Amino acid sequence: MKKAVSVLLCPVLTPVLFFSGCSGAQTSYGFPYSRLQEGSSFTYEDVVVPFSAELCVAEGDVADGSIDFEETESGAIFDLTRRETLYAYRVHERMDPASMTKVMTALVAVENGTLDQKLTCNNADYITERGAQLLDMEKGEQMTLHQALHFLLVFSANDVAMMIAENLCGDVDSFVKLMNEKAVSLGATNSHFSNPHGLTEADQYVTAYDMYLIFRAAMEHEVLQQIVRLPSYKTQYTRADGTVKEAEVTNTNAFLRENSGISAPAGVTVIGGKTGSTFAAGECLVMMVRDVNGDPYIAVVMHATGSGSLYRKMSQLLEKATIS
Repeated sequence: MKKAVSVLLCPVLTPVLFFSGCSGAQTSYGFPYSRLQEGSSFTYEDVVVPFSAELCVAEGDVADGSIDFEETESGAIFDLTRRETLYAYRVHERMDPASMTKVMTALVAVENGTLDQKLTCNNADYITERGAQLLDMEKGEQMTLHQALHFLLVFSANDVAMMIAENLCGDVDSFVKLMNEKAVSLGATNSHFSNPHGLTEADQYVTAYDMYLIFRAAMEHEVLQQIVRLPSYKTQYTRADGTVKEAEVTNTNAFLRENSGISAPAGVTVIGGKTGSTFAAGECLVMMVRDVNGDPYIAVVMHATGSGSLYRKMSQLLEKATIS
């Protein structure tokens, strides 16, 4: 099967063109011309591939009345094989992404670090917000980036997100700058990050469409695909004194947790995803799934009013993968 998540970028970044549907979009533009090199006389042709050639795009809502999103919510499902937007509601509305932010954190981490490099917890109080999801690391503890990515994406540990950022770039602000630069390079120009974990902060927002772009890029990395599909994760890392510390965590995504009572529609296989939940963001989830033919889809729900609403809306979106 042709790899459906490859990204083609122009040599010079151009704005994303938003228009409903993409299966019939022109995929290349020929620009024959002669270029005279200094000291030579040969000519050749260039072919420019448009930025959106491999993307599902949407100018606005794409709806059929079968999904009951509320006015404050946002959602969409994208068929990666046919490059079609099957459903979209308020996909360009800026919203707090909560821990879906960690998808971008993971993407920047794998592209700027090595999986076996050692990370050190330099501050036991990375996160002080009450109720925040933490691994409760202690100063001096060490683990590999590979282990940290599991705690980041499976368990959504906010302190681990800070440790990754600090270790890879020396300081968190420099890492966040890379996050925003990566967003622009993906065409996610209607998003902005202020931290690597997703806890509520001023000037941090993502749209459902941009979340599709970011998650699509992350799923190009096999290691991230492997991590986001795990129902749980167990490992050992080292304390400051060199002794071993064990940790076992469960996936925050109920579609993947055992005995959660939540399952995908018949004919849909969950590849993986990332949740997000704060008071400001509501309940959020981005997922990749495959249909009975193995074709991939990405679905996003943002600002759902509760976990019940979140999984109900996501299931309704995933139904689109059974009839497309």
